Amino acid sequence: MTFKRLCAMMAVARQGALTLFAVALALWAALGAANAVAYQQSPTIPPTVYTYDLTPTRNYDWSSDEARNNAWAEVHLVAALQGLVNRGYARLYTTYVTSDPRSPGNIDNFWFNVMRAKGGWIENSPLETIDSIEDLAIKFRPYYNGVVVYDLRVPATSNVASTAAGCEKLLPIPYDPRPGSVYSRLVTGGPKLPVCVRLVNENGSSLFTGSETGSAKCDAYLWAKRRYLDTGLCDPKFMAYYVDSWALTGGLKKLQDPYERFALINHDYFISKRAFFFDLSPWSDERPQDDPDQPTGADYRTLISIFDSATHTMTVNEIEHKTPPSPITIGGFIPWAWKYTATAGGSNHEAVATEWRFTAIASCYNACLDADALQFNAMANATFFAHYPLRAKYPQNRPSEQDWYKAGYVDKRGHIMPWTYVTVYSGDYDSAAWLYQKLPTMWLDPARGTVPLGWPFNPNLSDRFPLGFDWARTTASKKDYFLAGDSGAGYLNPGFLDGDRSYSALPSGVDLWAKYCAPYYNKFDLTITDVIDGDAAPMSAATMAAYARFSPGGILAQKTASPYSLIPGTKTPLVAIEGDLPSTNDGADAVAMVKARTDNDTGGGPHFHAFRTVLWTPSQHLKVFNQLEAVPKIVVVDPVTFMALLKLHLDPPNKQ
Repeated sequence: MTFKRLCAMMAVARQGALTLFAVALALWAALGAANAVAYQQSPTIPPTVYTYDLTPTRNYDWSSDEARNNAWAEVHLVAALQGLVNRGYARLYTTYVTSDPRSPGNIDNFWFNVMRAKGGWIENSPLETIDSIEDLAIKFRPYYNGVVVYDLRVPATSNVASTAAGCEKLLPIPYDPRPGSVYSRLVTGGPKLPVCVRLVNENGSSLFTGSETGSAKCDAYLWAKRRYLDTGLCDPKFMAYYVDSWALTGGLKKLQDPYERFALINHDYFISKRAFFFDLSPWSDERPQDDPDQPTGADYRTLISIFDSATHTMTVNEIEHKTPPSPITIGGFIPWAWKYTATAGGSNHEAVATEWRFTAIASCYNACLDADALQFNAMANATFFAHYPLRAKYPQNRPSEQDWYKAGYVDKRGHIMPWTYVTVYSGDYDSAAWLYQKLPTMWLDPARGTVPLGWPFNPNLSDRFPLGFDWARTTASKKDYFLAGDSGAGYLNPGFLDGDRSYSALPSGVDLWAKYCAPYYNKFDLTITDVIDGDAAPMSAATMAAYARFSPGGILAQKTASPYSLIPGTKTPLVAIEGDLPSTNDGADAVAMVKARTDNDTGGGPHFHAFRTVLWTPSQHLKVFNQLEAVPKIVVVDPVTFMALLKLHLDPPNKQ
């Protein structure tokens, strides 16, 4: 995900597409009832679903220090409790994530209603509402051991508390003895929950002072590394990169509705997985604005130490416990709006460069991102959805040779007509949170089904959001095609999987990545992949060969030796993505960009051009596609047809 997507994202928001939620349920009935899978016999059906409404925290007075801290503390606690309560099966569902201020919690309500619809997963599950955090704490007391208390004056301890919550089954609560605080309501008053771990001294003074590294922030993370990651209490296959409580002061005014944008609600899934939480700068040449007095590069050195520990622990697990090797999955994203970027005012490095720097580091450690990037980065209830029963396989519709002949793309000799073929990769879905928030808008758009689109849902997102995958695949039209997005079963830079692995000393991760991706591709019947190369070198021959095995239909990439070719030794097309189409000027700018690229074609054809859009609705695509089809010799096709025609062009039949 890159910073330049913001313009496209905001353009979508301005179109008013979110008003579709007013008719969402009616459209769901029309789209999905006929295809809904009856799961009444599944043992995973929750016998009772408990619901809790977090939307009142959105109305707290953000100018008040006390109210601001309480809003943070309540969301943090409920997310952690969900992570623990929903570990075994789906029990607790919250309402929080909102796309329309006139309807708080409407995203969560939409998906809840999908599950409650006729034939839905929890259609017949009894419901029970819980009204206060005290009642929540009492109701689910068997699922946690006590409390981890953290220090708002050392913001990193809020993330350390989430790590402790997952590893020791604790509820994270900031130290705040004022009357009415969550600490007073649950620790010193109310149920008087026991404090099991203190990240702040009993008198409220800071436990972490910078005595080890010169940075209290880094000291806290290294303490957590030794206690949880080095010992194997954390699952080294999971990390979580979410902004810490420094956001309460440093980030509050940067974005509208900051509490949701802080993505505290996302912690539930990674707490359930015993992930290691962090918020550190990837830059070694500067001091971060949230800790300006630390030694230069302390954040970076701490980050590398965490990655080294995770890979070492994973190796130990493989040897001692016969745990199969796996890439690391990192939830979250660079908090570019608040820290570590020139955009935030605290760095010499731009936002895209910071994204690519962190992705490069992660890729060198065989780690991929479930990239919850601003601005649609909040996702509630992932631990609830994680129990949703997917089908064994989701085959998809594919055009056949007969379809190409019928459309006139191929003549009777099997040769492609000399036209200019244009396809659009309809991104960008390398985050479960983005899919969670945007899929209803996209899928309920009235033009969907009238225009050929390739939907690049990263298949690993099905771990956090299987409901969305099932809903989309069982209600897809014949013009909805599915690809794998950036850059396979998760976002990384394939060019850092072997060769110069600048930030780690690990051997090649190519085979590990291929083995990780293959089952996802098989389950969701995927054969085409978009790759983000970032700061990496172009893919090596070994990496391209691996992609050809699990993604034989084609690869789209940023860095290629030529506009298109076959991967050497294979019949898999490799195509250069020619840029993101602008969403401005009612489609005219996008059409102008395509025409400018196609005007440079030489020879009689055929010619092939691939572009990307970011969060465009089907209606936006339809408008641009209609304008392009009016241009002589330009034909707009879906990505599956595009790759098949390109393959046929590059490897023509031996016919006269």
